[in-house]
Amino acid sequence: MAYRGARKIYITDLFEPCAKSLVSDINENFAPVAEFVPHGDFSKLAACNVVLNASGIGMGQHIGETPLPKEYIQPSQFFFDACYNPERTQFLMDAEEKGCKVLNGLGMSLYQGAAQIELWSGKKPPVDAMRRELLKIVAEQTQHENAHASNLGRIGVNARCQGSGKTGILRRISGCTKPKEKRDLCGTPLPTRIKERNCYGVNQKANNQRRTNLL
Repeated sequence: MAYRGARKIYITDLFEPCAKSLVSDINENFAPVAEFVPHGDFSKLAACNVVLNASGIGMGQHIGETPLPKEYIQPSQFFFDACYNPERTQFLMDAEEKGCKVLNGLGMSLYQGAAQIELWSGKKPPVDAMRRELLKIVAEQTQHENAHASNLGRIGVNARCQGSGKTGILRRISGCTKPKEKRDLCGTPLPTRIKERNCYGVNQKANNQRRTNLL
């Protein structure tokens, strides 16, 4: 969003070091537009045009939950949820009820996978075919989970897990093999990046508590 010219980005997280780290990354590498907001402080929300939920709240064992009380939602706002199974999380349903436009994270999962394929292979991915396969996988998984709801979390992962299972899905729809050295979309080798950023995978306790919401 900073890259695209957002004038202000408010970031909150249950685990504050992660939110503050992201604020620093944005301000140092893009533009000084990011500001940390303590978790549970919704005072900045009314000034936001776009509200994003980038946490796992709303899926898996957190289905039916939302990180945002309904009374803070404004009809003129656009709501995005990175979760896409269920298709409509409580976060999005509350926003729709208030008259907001909403979008789930299915497209984000698809296009980040397509970008990874192109980065790793140097070839243009078949996005339309990937979209059809992804929709098929989600439909199959939803049907499977409905039959085994007591044992399974969303997108085929254990209900205690907080991830959405995009890694497994993207492997299936892309057919890609793991490269010798993984790099993120900025070209940074992932082992180095993860080692440098304690809250992105090395500290398991921090990773388990991570609940990032971009306001």
